[in-house]
Amino acid sequence: MKSRLHGNTSDLLNSSWADFEDAARELAEAELNADNLQAWMADWSTIASKAMELYSRLYCDTTLRTNDKTVEECFTRFMDEFFPKMMEADQRLKEKLLASGLEPEGFSVPLRNMRAEAALFARRTCRSSARHKSCRKNTIRSSVRRRCNGTGRK
Repeated sequence: MKSRLHGNTSDLLNSSWADFEDAARELAEAELNADNLQAWMADWSTIASKAMELYSRLYCDTTLRTNDKTVEECFTRFMDEFFPKMMEADQRLKEKLLASGLEPEGFSVPLRNMRAEAALFARRTCRSSARHKSCRKNTIRSSVRRRCNGTGRK
């Protein structure tokens, strides 16, 4: 898997979709069998957790630095460009796991949920979900600005 995903926070904050895309593609193209299932799942978990960490850090930055346009632009770019692609990659990995017929020990409930999610998933929902999250963030940001009188401080 791409080394930047195993790097420090600075590496993560400077990463792009290409860094994640390589790791997700490598995992999607890898053979999946009972012998490598646990390692495959661990790699998938790393990709997902690093993507969520990146989202969380960028989102927190927008709530802490409400008047910083660069931070806002970075988060918006993440939501418009990175997030939909990550959802699509995650869906491909779900489909691969489901198609394999393998069931990791203790994973029956998550697999049941994945089957339901896979049945409902459509590529176009990725973009609408990103827009929804962005709108939700803007609503929260507006609320913070009102409380802080637009100064970024209470």
